[in-house]
Amino acid sequence: MDIPMVSEILNLKISLGQYALIDYLGRTALQLAVLGEHYDCIQLLLEKSRMDVIEEGLLHAINTENVKICDMFLAHPVYSNPRSRLQLDFQHGFYEQEDNSSSFAPDITPVVLAAQCNNFDIVHMLIQKGFTIPTPHNYFCFCTECHNHKNFDRVVHSKSRLNAYRGLASTAYLSLSCDDPIHAAFELSRSLSKLAEREKEHKNEYRGLSEKCKNFAVDLLDQCRTHEEVMAALHGGTDTRDLMRIKMAIRYEQKKVRVRLPLGLDNLLLSNLHKTIMFFF
Repeated sequence: MDIPMVSEILNLKISLGQYALIDYLGRTALQLAVLGEHYDCIQLLLEKSRMDVIEEGLLHAINTENVKICDMFLAHPVYSNPRSRLQLDFQHGFYEQEDNSSSFAPDITPVVLAAQCNNFDIVHMLIQKGFTIPTPHNYFCFCTECHNHKNFDRVVHSKSRLNAYRGLASTAYLSLSCDDPIHAAFELSRSLSKLAEREKEHKNEYRGLSEKCKNFAVDLLDQCRTHEEVMAALHGGTDTRDLMRIKMAIRYEQKKVRVRLPLGLDNLLLSNLHKTIMFFF
């Protein structure tokens, strides 16, 4: 990319939102620089771009899973200024559906997209910047916000909830955003299973996400290799030997959960474990 030419155009103070700097597919100069991995040009364009153009560019950077470019975007002052962040949140507003010219649905925020891509590095960067995925309200919630959303467009409201849960069920997001990922996976799995029965239009998707959370918890526990790791997993990281994880798995009906026991596990613990597991059958 011709950096001097780009710099000359920017010095003329031409708005990046104008037609002249959008190609026939509606892509801005910043988007094209991201897709072409032109780092110098990205840095130059970031200094002159509007907030909405920057946010769209970040989404494309996340979608391509380019960690270096994402880091360049997140270093921009717009992601450190609370007022600017609030304006960006409005950009992802529910009522922006009709006027939305983005390649992504309005409810797709950077952290939701990164979580759906399951990119640990990018999710970590976004969490460090304070990005979170709010849990959708209860399906039967009658608050003003939910009531208005359903009246405005029930289908869009339903898809927006599903997008959020896709992000929340991400392995990367569960691992990096929760102090107790296993407990969070158990809770989310049960919630998603209930939603599968209530939101019939997305029944299969919610069932799949619930299964994904179950597998996450199992896979995480299966990573235990030493006596100490097994003990920590069984007791939830506490000093109290109460087999918290197994009891929790029973309470949340997580029958897939299993723990590989080392040969050196004491007989008392093995006996307690046997009694607890009998509840599964």
